[in-house]
Amino acid sequence: LRDEIRAHMGNIVFVFFVPTYYLSLLPKFNSVDEDDNNKTKLASTYPRVLDILVSNIVIPLIMVFSVVLIIYFIKILITGVWPVGQVGPMVLAYSTAGLFFYILGSNLQNKIANFYRKVFPFILIPLVIMQLTSAYIRIEAYGITESRYYVILFGIYSIISAIYLIFSKKKNTNAIVLLAACFALLSIIPPVDAFNISINSQKGRIESILLKNNMLKDNKIVYNPSLSSEDKYEITNITDYMARMGYLDNLYWIPEKYVKENNYYMGFEDIYGFKPYYNYANPDGRPQYVYANLDANAPINIEGFDTLFKINFYTDNRNDQTKEILLTSFKLSGDEYSIKQISDEKGNLTLKIYDKQNNNVMEIKTEEFINNIAKLSLQPKSMLQPEEMTLDKQNEKLKIRLVVENLSVEYPSNDEVYINGSIIVLVAKP
Repeated sequence: LRDEIRAHMGNIVFVFFVPTYYLSLLPKFNSVDEDDNNKTKLASTYPRVLDILVSNIVIPLIMVFSVVLIIYFIKILITGVWPVGQVGPMVLAYSTAGLFFYILGSNLQNKIANFYRKVFPFILIPLVIMQLTSAYIRIEAYGITESRYYVILFGIYSIISAIYLIFSKKKNTNAIVLLAACFALLSIIPPVDAFNISINSQKGRIESILLKNNMLKDNKIVYNPSLSSEDKYEITNITDYMARMGYLDNLYWIPEKYVKENNYYMGFEDIYGFKPYYNYANPDGRPQYVYANLDANAPINIEGFDTLFKINFYTDNRNDQTKEILLTSFKLSGDEYSIKQISDEKGNLTLKIYDKQNNNVMEIKTEEFINNIAKLSLQPKSMLQPEEMTLDKQNEKLKIRLVVENLSVEYPSNDEVYINGSIIVLVAKP
């Protein structure tokens, strides 16, 4: 309740009081009083400091960033790889700053400001088209949310503004401000406001998944034990968003007692018949995230080994990929050894064991081993048996057994992996 009171007070202050106070400070433009005329003249004078800031600092920075975005855009067109997660916010920030300083510098008469006003609208259009394409790809895959709604809305506003600035002879920046106000009002007027559009989009997504799997009957959920991992992930992801935003009451199949966010999470399995599922699998069956743990109650076979110790291993992208990182040292039958790790260009780890003379006596590649654990780990936190978490390696100098105690792996793409975990190591002479 206190949070709601603060929010309502904030609305009163910033929506009513602040604009009213600002308008009260405006000069009396049509007054015949000399003092009022002096204030009007002062208010209409462009400050020298602001002139230097806009003309010599901000506009050059925007133009440099324009060149960077153009090069980035050309790279996307050449490679055909669309980085959908980064383009939208980057171009949104650029177009917001660009239009703001276009308006702010509209009365400046110098070469830099004049050049910027001529060039910026032409640069803005293709970059915003790139932004809208990126947003469309995300919406096609994940539906509309409030943030994507405003990205699309601002993109359309930016294109209309740019076209106006290109073809209008007067180039009245007040028209851009008025247009922004119209779009802002549009975004809060039902049924085309951001909230209704987002609710209907996400509700439609989850309904289509439930209907596809024959899970909706008489407005109630029917359990489907053969639901795919992908559909479990989508249902979990969508309803998590609906719960965070307070939209659960729009999902008619959820019992009223579960509509509150906390109750919903506790009752998820009762509603859908499965636990929340966060391990979305890639096309090869490997999940994007792996959290695997060794069953602490299961015995580990140590027969035939002389020394036991534990190491922590991790992907370290801060270091040169060719740099070996010392994990630990150990003694075996009077000989001294050290274990080091090294990452390849993707982040896969290789463990190397050296003797006292720094000779490489064993090399253990972990990629296939970790990928197998990833495929076994089908739940967010999996408890696996020792035989599933064990890798044996032997040569004429050493016999070694690796038992993964806990493992966290992220596969952000096919070309990247981030690994963090701990391993119980058993060693012996063969």
